[in-house]
Amino acid sequence: MKSANSSNFAGLIIDMQPEFLKFISPKEKENMIQCQVNMIHYFSDNGIPLFILEFCGQGKTIEDITKRIDFSKNERPIIKTIEDGFYRTGLHQLLKKQKSKKIILMGINAYYCVKETAEGAIDKGYEIYTARNLIAEKARYTDREMNTKIENWYNTSGTYFKTQKQLEKFLQFGKFRNY
Repeated sequence: MKSANSSNFAGLIIDMQPEFLKFISPKEKENMIQCQVNMIHYFSDNGIPLFILEFCGQGKTIEDITKRIDFSKNERPIIKTIEDGFYRTGLHQLLKKQKSKKIILMGINAYYCVKETAEGAIDKGYEIYTARNLIAEKARYTDREMNTKIENWYNTSGTYFKTQKQLEKFLQFGKFRNY
């Protein structure tokens, strides 16, 4: 069993911008946004730092997300120019300053920008965590084979939960088991 210690976690919201969201099915988009909002509240209530990554030139993060973030306690959005949110953004230094060692990933595109950022995190020594309903992939990539490929990668590269509620219970109770 893995122990959770919320004091060394940080959250990343990746590319939740209108240009990318238009490729997500309405039902999946609504569910993902609500689950991310739930995590934003959890982070705020538990003092977990949150960072927003935005892909340059694709607009601002959607208001459904930003209106729930207290920017007096969190950094302003970090602009990235490639898929990996660690590449020349200062994110690593910000996470070190917060003493974060474990990252909860949220956003789109699960197999590109989120995955590239996860790989950047792993390369820098961070543990990664996410849940199926905190990340999404473009509708054209949501066939069964791609979903399996995405889930397998996150399962083998980090800690992957089926739902945001399972991840939240892990953070609350400090042990990983099938909730």
